[in-house]
Amino acid sequence: MGSSLNAERIKKLVDNCKLDELRRIGQETGFQDARIRRIAWPYLIRSFGDVKNFEIKENTTSSFSEQIALDTKRSCFKYFASEKAWDEMSEESRAKAHSKVEEMQNKLNRVLNMVFSQGSSLHYYQGFNDLANTVMSVITDESECAQLCHHLAANQFSLCTTPSLAPVTDELSLIFHILGFNEQKLLDHLTKANLNDPFFAVGWVLTWFAHDIDNTEAIARMFDFMVCSHPLAAVYAATVVVLVERDGVLAREADYAEIYSFLRSIMTERDHEREQEWSKEVLRATSKVIAQKEKAMGPPPHFLGYVQMILEQTTALLKRMPPASFHTCTDVLFPKYPILCTSFDEEHLAKAVARRERRRELTRTVVVGGILGLAVVVVVAVASQGRAEGYT
Repeated sequence: MGSSLNAERIKKLVDNCKLDELRRIGQETGFQDARIRRIAWPYLIRSFGDVKNFEIKENTTSSFSEQIALDTKRSCFKYFASEKAWDEMSEESRAKAHSKVEEMQNKLNRVLNMVFSQGSSLHYYQGFNDLANTVMSVITDESECAQLCHHLAANQFSLCTTPSLAPVTDELSLIFHILGFNEQKLLDHLTKANLNDPFFAVGWVLTWFAHDIDNTEAIARMFDFMVCSHPLAAVYAATVVVLVERDGVLAREADYAEIYSFLRSIMTERDHEREQEWSKEVLRATSKVIAQKEKAMGPPPHFLGYVQMILEQTTALLKRMPPASFHTCTDVLFPKYPILCTSFDEEHLAKAVARRERRRELTRTVVVGGILGLAVVVVVAVASQGRAEGYT
């Protein structure tokens, strides 16, 4: 009942173009299930950047077809069953499951080739398959899925779908820039370990964490947040993960390999830890009936809680250090990549302009006042000198 009412509410917001309210919901709580996301995601994806329908040609190939084929062969498994469930399947069940997964992989392959077809100027990158897989898990129509994925590739991920990695490197560099303002000791430890570039976060940023997380509901929750936020939100979320895992980083020697390995695998480890905790809880149940009921209910949302905490802290960090603030403290990114100067920055920029104008006005007042004051002093001095000469 609640889900149905929620879906009705979301549809009304979409119909009335209440973008700000939809974004607030997506950031704060997410859209909860596939039915609601099916209503919200298309509108939210198209709300960013240029709304241009790319001509989708079915049964097409691209210059990236070979790499796409390799990547799709590794995709879709998590959307059919968890790693633990795959291990527990009988051979017969596993064979049937593989057949269904292959159908999903073929569909994903077709979608990606449509997005990066010969008529597109976009460049495919490894990891976009994870992103497209997330969209496809909600948007089942191939043509619509391809349209939405193309829009993402051309807008939110436009820095990633170019021939050069330089824009992505610049984007990632902001992680350490933000860390420096929030946790200098942590940044110093990373620097001491010669971890000068945050390449451990490449997968997080390029796929909105979909590559590193197995929990599909957590992946969808991440997508809810990212599609409602500034295009640099994934960079901020990556920074928050490092801040949250601060103690784990500082507890390790300042060794590149050790710290890189720890950070690179942290999201996967946190995901699996919570699955293992759930398994232990089930095993501890004294009654087989209780154990069966608990198992049927599935794991408690331990990892979802971790993800929600990361997103809440990301929201706070975005407010405390808005991306537009980098206009005044660094020229590393924005002048090169105007796509990142978005409507999300307008309020902050308006306030910054107002502050600058107030400072200029104050400066003008001080300067004018100073000039007038000096003029008065000069006049008084001249008059005094004149009177003195008259007396003589």
